[in-house]
Amino acid sequence: MFVYWGNADCGKSTVLRYAEINNIPINHGWRRYTITVIYPTVHELGTTPKGNTWWDMEHNRKCFHQRKDTKGLTMVNHVFKKLWWVNYQRTGGYAATDTNQGVYREEKPDDSPELEKYLAKEYVGTHIYYELLDGHSFDADLSNTLDPVLPSSNKNIVDQVDEIMHDVGLSVVPLRHYRYYNTFDEIAWSVKFWKKQINIIPYKTNLVESFTSKLNILPALATWGPDQNDILYRDIDPFEIYKVDKQKIWEFLDGFIWFNNELERTFQNNNIPYQMFDLDNDDYKDVFGWEKYINNKQSPTNSSTLGRKMQSHKKMLKTEKDWKRWHMLEDIAKEYIMDRGL
Repeated sequence: MFVYWGNADCGKSTVLRYAEINNIPINHGWRRYTITVIYPTVHELGTTPKGNTWWDMEHNRKCFHQRKDTKGLTMVNHVFKKLWWVNYQRTGGYAATDTNQGVYREEKPDDSPELEKYLAKEYVGTHIYYELLDGHSFDADLSNTLDPVLPSSNKNIVDQVDEIMHDVGLSVVPLRHYRYYNTFDEIAWSVKFWKKQINIIPYKTNLVESFTSKLNILPALATWGPDQNDILYRDIDPFEIYKVDKQKIWEFLDGFIWFNNELERTFQNNNIPYQMFDLDNDDYKDVFGWEKYINNKQSPTNSSTLGRKMQSHKKMLKTEKDWKRWHMLEDIAKEYIMDRGL
């Protein structure tokens, strides 16, 4: 199984779509309360006259969790169907532009009493049960209903995960801290499992574009710094922060470097094999080997390829104002790179 250890803005959506078009079973995160395996089926691929790739896709999702009122793991199944327009959307669609200011939110029932009501045993198997379970299993406190399925909390879960993921080809692990979830601590509790996987750490050699992109989505990110205590700058324009105290911007960008460095250190300390993946230069097919592949260059006339350009925030830029904002962010990114000697 390939395990893609991607932080925010590190190509997770692209590698997931690459797996989907090849009908590769996916694990999208090992969360505090859930382990979800997705079996994608692409029924049809196509290309519009303008060169935009689309596919008719179906997900058969199996969500495993541990209820307090049930012995053993409970599995709920959910089938999701969608017509996906590849070149119209990237990374959740939250890149900030003139027409899209960068914050996308869906209003769902929050913590109690809604969660307690709809996660009760009588709702198991319903659509609302699945949606709330899947949508709140990262950082909500569901301890009244569920027991965690993380290795640090459930010592027997690793053996069960081996069985759950026996046919999974790709697992995407969000590399960040949550109130109840620390990626690096969990690795230490499940070293034996990770040693058996092909661990991929993505990075970009084009640092200017990398940091500009992260500044571009800063208002939509809830990012923890190395001290793991504070959520930084959600819904705040990066230019406003820069004007008041640019060191806050530097700390925000430092966090991305720290995460990758900490991940490598954790792997090395536990003798877990891994390989680096250059998002700007490495070939997806060479690394992952799946037949319907992502080409290094956009090939709109071939419906079986996805272009590397789909990763870029620049694809979202449409107006003169968008481009002006992007170039201003580039200047901040260049200043940061110079100050940090990168």
